[in-house]
Amino acid sequence: PGLRAVVRSPELVALRHLQLRICDAGDKGAQEIADSGVLKRLEVLDLRHGCVTDKGAKALAACPDLPRLKLLDLTHNALTDEGIAALQ
Repeated sequence: PGLRAVVRSPELVALRHLQLRICDAGDKGAQEIADSGVLKRLEVLDLRHGCVTDKGAKALAACPDLPRLKLLDLTHNALTDEGIAALQ
């Protein structure tokens, strides 16, 4: 609920950098980010030290706005080569 409130907030239209480190939102959180439209305006998405798996990586990769990011950091999550390849 907290992540959903942030990424869908009409008050945060200038949000360009979203840092959610050590967050347990995981794949559901990645899907929420992808579905919310926030990637249209973000420049940086930092999800380090989380629990995103290949499923969450694929959800992000499927979002047409992902290439707009200047930096996507999923270091120390649960990605395999398959998830990394989806994001590349």
